[in-house]
Amino acid sequence: MTKYFYTIELNEYNLELNFERIIHTTLNYLKVKPKSELSIVFIDNDYMQELNSQYRGYAKPTDVLSFESGEEDIESGNMYLGDILIAYPFVEQQAIKLGNQLESELTLMIVHGILHLCGFDHDTPNNKETMWKHQYSILDLLQIQLNKLPE
Repeated sequence: MTKYFYTIELNEYNLELNFERIIHTTLNYLKVKPKSELSIVFIDNDYMQELNSQYRGYAKPTDVLSFESGEEDIESGNMYLGDILIAYPFVEQQAIKLGNQLESELTLMIVHGILHLCGFDHDTPNNKETMWKHQYSILDLLQIQLNKLPE
């Protein structure tokens, strides 16, 4: 298995996810350069709302935001893909509303965030179709079942 590097900031949230499996499966599927790095930070709804206001122009919390970097570390030669921020309370409520297991919903957020870090978007119907195709394929590899996807 190709080696990738990641940091996880759980803050006050206690999560029992297999981050290594989720991240490695997703990056291997996408054929991302070995030794690439990313970070995932779990935040509250208020902070997510601030970030949305600052970077997207609307003051509402959402489930996940990705900040693509694509910068190479000169010393290590590793590519830093970027940061994924997940609003844990938002995702927890979203999972309940959609009838999904919390772990499955959080896995979806990580996969979705990584796809954004790797240049995928859902800003047009064609882009959305492509991104969703990859997202479903990765979730199948991870054996994740969802009753319903978020809008």
